[in-house]
Amino acid sequence: MLGPDNKSIVDSFKILTVPKDIDALMAVSFGMARAAITTEASLDKLADLNKKQHSSLKTLATSEGTFLPVVAVPEGGAESTESLLQKLVFMGMDTDGRTRLKMIGLDGWKNLSDDEKRRLDR
Repeated sequence: MLGPDNKSIVDSFKILTVPKDIDALMAVSFGMARAAITTEASLDKLADLNKKQHSSLKTLATSEGTFLPVVAVPEGGAESTESLLQKLVFMGMDTDGRTRLKMIGLDGWKNLSDDEKRRLDR
């Protein structure tokens, strides 16, 4: 995914594919996955359908762009969540990683500013 020099990063990922974004969020809230890449619309839909599950998640990162996909992790998640974010950010800096991100319609990731986090909490 990121080339032979980054094999350990690639090997640390296990991808669970699901039919719908909301299924990925539910997998995180049930402890079946450590994170989900999804859209804000799916996160909002989960809030409407199941407030308890929604409140058990926090947004780790948001991409810039039209659909604003988010990476959701369990609230109070372990340090592995920061490691995941670092890997996603690194992908945006690496030529092969950028190519892979573009394949799924993403340009990269960034840390949320305090203001962006406040707006998400509304």
